[in-house]
Amino acid sequence: MIRKILFATFLLLPVILYAQLSERDANDTYWTMSEKPKEVYNRVVLYRPGDYSSKNYRIPAIITASDGSLVAACDKRKYNDRDLPEDIDILINRSTDGGNSWSAPLTLAKGTGVEHGFGDCALVRTNEEGGLIAVFVGGVGFWPSRPDTPQRTYLCRSHDNGRTWSEPKDITHFILGPDCVIPEHRSWWSSFFASGTGLRTSTGRLMFVAAVREDSLWMACNYVFYSDDDGEPWHCSKKASPKGDEAKVVELSDGRILMSIRADGHRLYNISEDGGITWRDSTSVWPELEAPACNGDIIRCTAPNGRMLLLHSLPYGKERKEVSIFVSFDEGKTWPVRRTIVPYPSAYSSLCQLPDGTIGLYVEEACNDSVNYSMVFYNFSLEWLLEEKFRYISKYQPTTPNYTQALQSMKNNDYATAYDYLEKELAEHPKNGYAWFYKGWLDMYYKKAMAGALDAFKRSVKLIPRKDKCFRSTAYSGRGVAHRNAGNLKAAYADFSQAIKLYPNSQDYINRGEWNYSLGNYADAQKDFLAALELDSSNLDAWYSVGKYYYATKDYEKCLEWLADCITRHPDYSDYYVLRAFCYRDMHNLNAEAKEVVSALAIDENKTAFAMLKELTDSAYLQTIAELEAQHQAAPDNTGLIYVLAAVHETAGAYGKALPFYKKLYDMGGDGSRSRSAIAVRMAVCWSMSDDYENAIRILEEAAALEEEETEKAKLTSYLEYFRKQSQQSGQKKSE
Repeated sequence: MIRKILFATFLLLPVILYAQLSERDANDTYWTMSEKPKEVYNRVVLYRPGDYSSKNYRIPAIITASDGSLVAACDKRKYNDRDLPEDIDILINRSTDGGNSWSAPLTLAKGTGVEHGFGDCALVRTNEEGGLIAVFVGGVGFWPSRPDTPQRTYLCRSHDNGRTWSEPKDITHFILGPDCVIPEHRSWWSSFFASGTGLRTSTGRLMFVAAVREDSLWMACNYVFYSDDDGEPWHCSKKASPKGDEAKVVELSDGRILMSIRADGHRLYNISEDGGITWRDSTSVWPELEAPACNGDIIRCTAPNGRMLLLHSLPYGKERKEVSIFVSFDEGKTWPVRRTIVPYPSAYSSLCQLPDGTIGLYVEEACNDSVNYSMVFYNFSLEWLLEEKFRYISKYQPTTPNYTQALQSMKNNDYATAYDYLEKELAEHPKNGYAWFYKGWLDMYYKKAMAGALDAFKRSVKLIPRKDKCFRSTAYSGRGVAHRNAGNLKAAYADFSQAIKLYPNSQDYINRGEWNYSLGNYADAQKDFLAALELDSSNLDAWYSVGKYYYATKDYEKCLEWLADCITRHPDYSDYYVLRAFCYRDMHNLNAEAKEVVSALAIDENKTAFAMLKELTDSAYLQTIAELEAQHQAAPDNTGLIYVLAAVHETAGAYGKALPFYKKLYDMGGDGSRSRSAIAVRMAVCWSMSDDYENAIRILEEAAALEEEETEKAKLTSYLEYFRKQSQQSGQKKSE
């Protein structure tokens, strides 16, 4: 039986906005699509192919100047869409009304022929009031560049918020070339600063990330160039990434510098502890930032409640399309929110925050079957961007000390402390409906006290102000989940429907669709699933649910067709492969079923896939093991495969075969998504199944001694206590 979808709205701390925004219609004349993207404040086209006798435009950069005006730059690629050494101009535009209208173009640097053009502009504010710097390259281009005749780097200044600019000044000697001030760099082949925005840190340091070819190989690495004197001289950091292309930096709240690096498939990142001078020895991967090799932007911004967020603009998926905004609430550790801004082919982008708190996005987009890019400015609010994901910004919530402390503790995943503060808050303010909501959430998912959760949600529905429709909607949704868990499906359906009526969101449609699905009302379920997908095209469960409908109605061919599209969009979502495996099982194609099970297990420890593995025929099971073993031999250091093999053997009860694979992962420090401590727990479980509690306790003690994270150490301590008790009980039974 297909596993039920996990209801993500409540498994993760739910966060949602306080009000829905209405569309603005002032700039309808700028629209080139037949229909505006929903709820985007503004979309203004600055350049289309053919404007000002130029065949193409590319490479956006945008910044908010100290007077609140917007300054945007781009390449005017006059004769084709190619990079330098083509004949390219750099254009500047300004807006003083939040991007509603823009000045006529100002030519920052004018190309005069092949090998005499300019491009790839990046902007940064200086420490001077009204000061801006633009850096860019010119000449022979990145790949034809050589140590003796390098591509040049230039700098222009503005002292009046971008109204006027100085003539380009050659600063190549700070970077590379025969006259470089750093002798070791004179042998470098080429370099350019990533276009878009640079960084001015809290200390006043200016910073850009350079892509550098150190030798003749067609491969770039990354260095940071920084200035503590408002743009001259420039100094070079230690190498930040051995492989990379265009990269951007942002300052974290503790002063560390976070670098996001262009790569194919997922973004890489690195961190500097000393203001960008030195960097960690190796880069890491952001699995949520699924994107093609493409330039994007990363900025720090302030939410309406004062909370700091990171925003990252990137195309989504494997192709240059669907430029989206990814949001991090935890300083770049995770990126749980993605919202598509440009729903069609699109590529490079640049971000800024306007004085009114809204976000500006300057982006390359191609629509109406255009083969070239237009340069387009989008403006939208954080409330709209975060929509159903960021509840803390609700303006109606109280600011009482205990309640505020409770929210902070929940943000830090310290649920025990949060619960204590909520109880104190409700003792003093029993009519705080928001506190009742969060108590209900903690009762349900932390305390596992379902009766208490239902009571708390009932109180929250009554007490949350009616004008806060968004939060009331989620309170109804919470009560619906509580009713569903208690087996009162009719009441759950009513609550989900009321939640949708108050403030439609994709998860409630899925919740209601699941109710219909469980009753066999497949047509109604499909309507809800499609409505969820319409509201949030990034909701993986919504895509999965539509496929479930085709499976339930035995339209296997349609289901397989749908899942093929799902996997193209989201190849790392294991449930898609599991559902496809069920289709093949019902179609009596057991070999195909086994392959899909392998595909699912190669992604994660999908419980349904493991269950299906047990149900496979002996021949299909052996085929699965053989395929996994062959993949492992071909890629012996693939930690994901090592984990899958270990887990498969453990699931089959072959604990002795599982342990060597777990041991290899343990010695490697984990597999990226699972820590050494998590692997130690699996090893302990395997040993315990053969009553070897001595080794189970030993590995947990060893892991606890190595663990630095307090929460992980606490988990290990809990497991230790459990296995010690089991060991004692086992010893007593043997003595009896």
